[in-house]
Amino acid sequence: MSLQSARLEEHEDLFLIGLAWQGTFTEARKGNILNVIKKMRSFLGEEFTELYGISIHNIEEGFTHYSAVLADHKPKTLPDELEWLEIPAHTYFVGKHEGKTNVEATYKEVAAEIKRRHYEPYMTANFPVFDPLPFKMEVFDLKHDINEESEFEIRIPVIQTITD
Repeated sequence: MSLQSARLEEHEDLFLIGLAWQGTFTEARKGNILNVIKKMRSFLGEEFTELYGISIHNIEEGFTHYSAVLADHKPKTLPDELEWLEIPAHTYFVGKHEGKTNVEATYKEVAAEIKRRHYEPYMTANFPVFDPLPFKMEVFDLKHDINEESEFEIRIPVIQTITD
């Protein structure tokens, strides 16, 4: 098993500053996401300890990804490449992807565990759904290099399914 410490948690609103990328799964596997992460890290100072990877599966055969950091206030101006993101408070399924294991297998475990707990992934009606987990948040520790073998926390917003 590549999924560790699965649980449900309530999280407050998140305010982030991020760098966006949109493309296909093939492009992502070629390292395009890692390039976005590296570019975002070049904007950061020493005070940041976590990097958020937010993926929204809103296009067929691909997704929109944000490499982002927490912000305590909205800046008056941002460099053109950066965006302000607001993630509302929500219930999340939270687990840890064990480094050096298959991330696709971890997400299959996440989807099965969410269903087993009588929850389903939350997604607003504003986006078409092209993935069983349409909104994925990954939280990386910036004390370590981020690569294909990194461990990270997974957060999936969920809602409880109605049972009879």
